Parts: sequence; C-alpha cells; structure tokens
Amino acid sequence: MVLDAPGASSSSLARMAQPLSDTAEESVSVAQEELGEISLTLGEPAAGGYNSSVEIESPKLVSSTETQQKVSAMVTFSYHLQPDDNGYSGPSSWADEHLLTLEKGNEGWAVVADEVVPYEESSLAADESDPTPEPEEIPMSPDLKSDDDKPGIPIEDIAQPADGTIGVPAAGYSKQNSINVQNFVSYAISRTSGRYAKDGTAYVNGTYPKYNNNCANFVSQVLDQAGWYLTGGNSTQIHEKTKWTFNLAGIAGATRTWTKASNLYSYSLNTGRYKFLSNVWNARSGDLIFVDWDPNGYPDGYIDHVMAVTGRANYAPRISQKSSNRSNISLETTVALAKQQGKKYTWYGLDLR
Repeated sequence: MVLDAPGASSSSLARMAQPLSDTAEESVSVAQEELGEISLTLGEPAAGGYNSSVEIESPKLVSSTETQQKVSAMVTFSYHLQPDDNGYSGPSSWADEHLLTLEKGNEGWAVVADEVVPYEESSLAADESDPTPEPEEIPMSPDLKSDDDKPGIPIEDIAQPADGTIGVPAAGYSKQNSINVQNFVSYAISRTSGRYAKDGTAYVNGTYPKYNNNCANFVSQVLDQAGWYLTGGNSTQIHEKTKWTFNLAGIAGATRTWTKASNLYSYSLNTGRYKFLSNVWNARSGDLIFVDWDPNGYPDGYIDHVMAVTGRANYAPRISQKSSNRSNISLETTVALAKQQGKKYTWYGLDLR
C-alpha cells in the first residue's frame, strides 16, 4: 500500500455517492479488505506490540468514476504493550479516518493510495471546533516554529510568580487543588478505550459539554476528575482567564480555559500546579503535553492541541487524548502518526508540581 500525504477535505468527504453500483460495491469490498490487512508499521512502539487488531467502521463511497473511486472509513488500531510504570498493559489504541483511492485495472479494483485524514478535515469535525485564537489571546513568538522534534520554548508573556516560588499562583489567580494522579490516569484511559475508543459526541461523557473538536474539553475533564475545583462564574466571563468551569451561570457554557488548548495551557501554569517542562520526552503520569501544528500542518505560534500523559515505559511517555482518539499510546507512536499526516510541530510540556 502506498502512503500519501493527506489531501482530503471535509467538503470532498461530504460528497457521498448515490446507492452503490456493482462496481462501487466491489471497490468498497476491496478497500475494506486492504484496510483489514494493514500492519502496524509506525515504528518500534507499535510494531513491538502484541495481540494487535484492526476495526473498520462503515466504509463509504466518497466519489466514483469508471476508473477511479475513493472510499472513506474509520479505522481503529488496537494492540498491547509491555506494562508501563502504572502497571497498565493495554490495550492501547488509536482511531483515524482513512481515505483510500482505488483504480480499476485488468484484474479489478486495487488500492493505490491510503491517506490518513487530519481530524480538522475529517467528516466528524464540525463548525463548533475551537476557533482561531484571537489576537489578544496569548500569542507566541514566531521564532518558536520548528521543523523537528525539539521541545517548545515557554511563552514569554505568561504571568509567573515574581519570586519564582514553586506552587505559588500568578497575580490574580487562585491556586488550584492538588491532583490525584491515579484518578487522572484512570479517567483518561477509561474514556478513550473500550466503548469510548472513537471520536464524536456519541463517545464522550454526557455529564460534560459535547464538542466535536474535543481535545481541551477532554483534558479539562481529566483535571476535574483528578481533583481540580470549578471556579464558577457567569456567562459574561467566558473569556476570563482566571475562571475554569464547564457550566457558567446564565447562558450555560464553558470558559475558554476549559475548551481551548492555548487558554488551558496558560491557566494551568498560572494556578501554580504546573511548571514548564523543557523536554516533553521526560513527561510522566499527570503531566500535560501541548502542540502547535496548525494551520495546514505547520506551527504558526499558537497552541492547537493538548494530550494527557497517562504512563511511561521504555524511556518514553504514553499519552491519551481526544480528536483524534488515542488511548495510552507511546509518544513515539504519536510522533509517527503526526508525520504520517504530514504535520510539522512544536511541543510544549507542563510538569505536574
């Protein structure tokens, strides 16, 4: 199978064909068979797993001509790894939308390309995804852009305790509660595995708001379940950087610190419970890893994504996240998946104090 850089768009994925012809049914069948035979080839963390399996959900015909057809499907890879430092041995999993291109030759339809669709272009993504950061919201210096795996540099304009005392919140912020790491890990893994091992509003905890682009909302849930308190507030304070809650009074809703990765990064630092982690490869359970990799798969100086660190083994952290769903997979596999999607990135780690 040929792996191409992702090029699908949400509009192209939305153009579903009419009822399948015989040739279309054949191409979908070929695509499903090909996906079922995919091996885990994303490096040692995945290749070293055992009891691996592939689940293919509802292959659909996207476009069709006499000689070329495109088929989309949600594909979930599951496998076991050696136990991590928490004693957890799996299953680990990740789920992505694939777009397969098939061409018809003398021997019938054959897959000529398999593109992993970035989540923001997936048919699951919707308009209520995290909006583009506004100019006043924690810009990062353009010189933080990076084409490699180097950890990010701390944001310069985030308030920090004047005396540098560990655990002291910044001016105007109240100190958050301590975190129960066991609860942090348990919630993050349980809500990304089993019947929750996919993305979309059907696979989230109904107690909390539902967003199709769900990374920050999910990590905020993890922090809530691990012991952080909700600050309260009303609907006029949705942009208030010192407030953190999913249920503002008035017109109910969540603060941006709950729903946006960049704002959650700032809030986590300023409340005195996290400190800068200069190298994300040193992250451990309870830590947070943020990423800048948009727009168009290239860092622009704004944090776009956050994941929870849920274990550590073989000198690398394991992470769990939503959008796209990842359950306790190695950071090395996370990097491989990002590269497979053609992403460049800058990492920002937060170390639990």
